[in-house]
Amino acid sequence: MKKIHTYTECLDYLFGLQRFGIKFGLKNISYLLQVLDNPHHKFKSIHIAGTNGKGSTTAILGSILKAGGYKTGIYTSPHLVDFSERIGVDGIRIPQNKIIDLTNQLIDVIRQMPDIDKGHPTYFEITTALAFQYFAEKNIDIAVVEVGMGGRLDATNVIMPELSIITTIGLEHTEILGNSLSLIAREKAGIIKPYVPVITGVQNSEALDVIRQISQENNSQLFILDKNFSFKINTMDITGNTFDYYGISKSLNNLFIPLAGEHQIYNAVLAISGIEVLRMNKQIYLDDDKVYVGLKAARWAGRLEVVAKEPLILLDGAHNPDCAGVLRKSILKFFPGKHIYFIIGILNDKDRESILKLLCPLAYETILTTIQNDRASPPEELYTLAKKYCNNIKIIPTIAGSIEYARSCAALDDVICITGSLYVLGEALKELKD
Repeated sequence: MKKIHTYTECLDYLFGLQRFGIKFGLKNISYLLQVLDNPHHKFKSIHIAGTNGKGSTTAILGSILKAGGYKTGIYTSPHLVDFSERIGVDGIRIPQNKIIDLTNQLIDVIRQMPDIDKGHPTYFEITTALAFQYFAEKNIDIAVVEVGMGGRLDATNVIMPELSIITTIGLEHTEILGNSLSLIAREKAGIIKPYVPVITGVQNSEALDVIRQISQENNSQLFILDKNFSFKINTMDITGNTFDYYGISKSLNNLFIPLAGEHQIYNAVLAISGIEVLRMNKQIYLDDDKVYVGLKAARWAGRLEVVAKEPLILLDGAHNPDCAGVLRKSILKFFPGKHIYFIIGILNDKDRESILKLLCPLAYETILTTIQNDRASPPEELYTLAKKYCNNIKIIPTIAGSIEYARSCAALDDVICITGSLYVLGEALKELKD
C-alpha cells in the first residue's frame, strides 16, 4: 500500500477494509496497539455497551466531563455523514490531516504484522487503534468509548476502564451474539473487568441476572437503574426534557437535556450516575453545577432530531424494533393528530417486518427507499412487508427523490420522519445540507 496523501484516498482505504468483514477477537487490535506503544494505557476511560442508548450515553457523559474541565475523548460508531464524527476531543472532531497521518502510521504497522495473511485487521480494528493513538497524542484526561458490537470480543475491549456501563439489552445481531437475551447479555457483559464498578439500565430479569452474575464473579460493584438510582420526569417536548435525579448518594432537581424522548432521560440518568460513581471513587472531582451545564450542552445527531420546519423534518435512527417502539411512542406523544410522512430504508440484516409493523400504522403515507450500501434492503422487498400494515405506500429508490416527493405532498404543519437506518440518515443529511 502506497502512502496516502489526500482525505479521499484515506477514506477509500479505510472503507475498503470493510471487505475483511467483522471479526471478533483481540489479537489484531492488541498487536496494533502494542507496536504503537499501547496508547490506550495513557488515559483513563469509561466503556459503554448496550443494544440501544450507548451512543447517546457516551455523548452525554463526554459533555458533562468536558464541562467539568476534563480533556475528554469520545469514540463512537457509526458516523452519519463523515468519518471524523467517530473521534473527537472536547467536542471537536479529529482533523482530516490527522486521520491521514495516523492511517499512514497504521499502514506501516500492518506491514509488519507476522500473521497478516491469516487475518488482516478490519475496518473497526484500524479505526479503534487510530482513535486511541489520537487520544494519546492529544494527552486527554479520559475517553468515553462506545462498544462497536457486543462487548466481550469487540476491539474496544482492550481498555481497562474506570467504569463500565451497559445501557440496555435487546435482540440484535443474533447470528453473531446469540439468539436469546441471556446470551446477548453475556457478550455485552464481557466488558466488565475485575473490581471495576458497573452501571446498568437493563430491566429485563433474564439479562440482568447475567450482568449480576458476571459482576459478582469480577468483584465489581453493580448499580442498577430503579434500584440504586432513579428519576422523575417533569416536562417533555420535542426540544428536550426536564427531570429530577434521585441518585446513589444525592439528588439533583430540575435538570434539562436538549434531547427529545423519554429514552434520553434514561440515557442521561445513566450518565449522571456514572459521574456519581467516579466521584465516589475519587476518579474525578466535579461539582454538581457542571452536571447541569454538561447536560444542557449535550448533542447527539439523528435521534429525534428536528432538521427543518414547515414542514417539520425529523431524523431518527430507529434501526431495530426497540428503537422503532421508542420512535412510535414519541410520535404519538409529540405529534398527535398530525399527518406523518415516513421515509424508510432498512438494512437486510435487521428485523425489517417488526420495524415496519410498529411504524407503518402511524403513517399518512409511507415512502420506501434505499441507499448505496450492499446491506440495504430493496424497497420492493420492504413493500411486501409494509403492505400488511398500511395502504398508502410509495416506492422511490433514492433518498433525494424521497425527500423531494414528501416535501411536495406535506402541508406546513405535517411531519416528515426519515428513519430505519443510520445510513439512511447520513444520506438524508447530505441532501438536506446541499
